[in-house]
Amino acid sequence: MPDIKLTNLIKKFGDVTAVDNLNVTIPDGSFFTLLGPSGCGKTTTLRMIAGLEKPTAGKIEIGKQLVFDSVTWTVVPPGKRNVGLVFQSYALWPHMTVYDNISFPLRIQKLSRDQIQKKVDGVMNQVKITGLEKRYPSELSGGQQQRVAVARELVTGVEVLSMDEPLGNLDAQLRLEMRTELKRLHKATGQTILYVTHDQLEAMTMSTHVAVMKDGLLQQLSHPDDIYASPANTFIAEFIGSLPINLFNVEVMEGIAYNNDLKLKLELPGKFKSINGKAILGIRPENLSVVNNPTKTSVLGSVDSSLPAGSEVLIKVSVGEIGLNIKEKRGMNLEMDSTVHVDLDMEEACFFDSITGNNLLTVPGEQKATKKKATAQ
Repeated sequence: MPDIKLTNLIKKFGDVTAVDNLNVTIPDGSFFTLLGPSGCGKTTTLRMIAGLEKPTAGKIEIGKQLVFDSVTWTVVPPGKRNVGLVFQSYALWPHMTVYDNISFPLRIQKLSRDQIQKKVDGVMNQVKITGLEKRYPSELSGGQQQRVAVARELVTGVEVLSMDEPLGNLDAQLRLEMRTELKRLHKATGQTILYVTHDQLEAMTMSTHVAVMKDGLLQQLSHPDDIYASPANTFIAEFIGSLPINLFNVEVMEGIAYNNDLKLKLELPGKFKSINGKAILGIRPENLSVVNNPTKTSVLGSVDSSLPAGSEVLIKVSVGEIGLNIKEKRGMNLEMDSTVHVDLDMEEACFFDSITGNNLLTVPGEQKATKKKATAQ
């Protein structure tokens, strides 16, 4: 299976730049997710790789095959790129059975009946829909329809399986089940999967690599854990996380972070010793905790809300003009307007430039964007 290499890729729609000078290598066998809000360029990027959109400029290589080059004007049609595509709508033929839907591309290739039977049986077993051969799409659940759509692409032997918001039509429980199934399928097949979503939970739970995009620019490309723990900028810090990250301005001098509104004076761990001057401190809700007694890294605040949420409690505490989001374990009951001490785990904190919003530390394996150009080679 091939790597996919995008070089200086640009796509414009009139005066609007949907993808801006994108440089990315999608490793062979990876579960690679393009993540970002609506309009960030993720679907356009997938469609250019699949051949459904023609780039304005740049180059696309799939393995050793050059499928697009704006200089030589090389354009390989979609059918010859060996890229399968699963849409959100699944696009199954309603008048065909499951078997006929999956075997359709093989019949187009004029394979023998025995060859078709062997390939279809194998892929149906692979995606766990054996026994549904004679059913029609209207007789299937949403999850079963999605598996049929995946099987129809896999049966052709595509080297890259691309998926555009494939779980968008499913309810919450089925989405969870299908995330598990897609991750299992990736492990079992070693298939290169290119996945597009705006759902950070899908990206963080399934992917080996996540590329976060905004306004056509690549913001960060890394492992999901690295993106969560060490976001490249404040946009990613706020976009990733089920409860918003806490961000507030500080001034750092000689290893101490100050904030007058929080009455904050925190001694920083040694890894932040290079930071000096104005900065933005970021700390996730689970790295704050309510404590009985003040500590060297705690602040005093008033409880705005305490919301039980199953296995955890979501707490909002006001410290001066600043509201802190806190995620505690189940069982903590706090009265509204009560005074509490909030401890900040500074080992898990991030610091961002107060002007650009970029992470002030260089993180191994992290790849960042500049204002004009995104590079992740």
